[in-house]
Amino acid sequence: MKKNNKLKLGLFLFFSIFLFGCNNDNDKINTTMVVDTQPATMHVDETNVPHENISIITTGVLTKVSDEIDNYGNKRAYFTGDDGVDFISVISETTILPADLIIGSTYNVFHSDITTMSIPGQYPEVYKIIAVTQNIDEQETPIDSFNEN
Repeated sequence: MKKNNKLKLGLFLFFSIFLFGCNNDNDKINTTMVVDTQPATMHVDETNVPHENISIITTGVLTKVSDEIDNYGNKRAYFTGDDGVDFISVISETTILPADLIIGSTYNVFHSDITTMSIPGQYPEVYKIIAVTQNIDEQETPIDSFNEN
């Protein structure tokens, strides 16, 4: 019987130490709830609207305009830049365009600094595309117009 009492006493001490012995009030973490906070992000309507004054201008020669419309209602215009690098401009409903996009003509493409890492690169946020006009000094004169004396 003494063995049975010793076993019960041992189990009682073991569980009491196990359950209550590791509990220390100094280890408690005090937490407070912050009630007066600002939202982490702003609503879309409150963000700055892109403007052409902060847009990037890329000049290129138009090589193709796609008639295909993607799932978002956008078309694509394919350009070759002044540096010889091809790029694609995604034309949305809000993109300001000239009356006609003429293949072979040079255009200034106003877009955001967002570009894809694909080849060729794509500008998904194009604000406007305008034709580049040449200065009178830069215009080429046909050879037929020269008078020989």
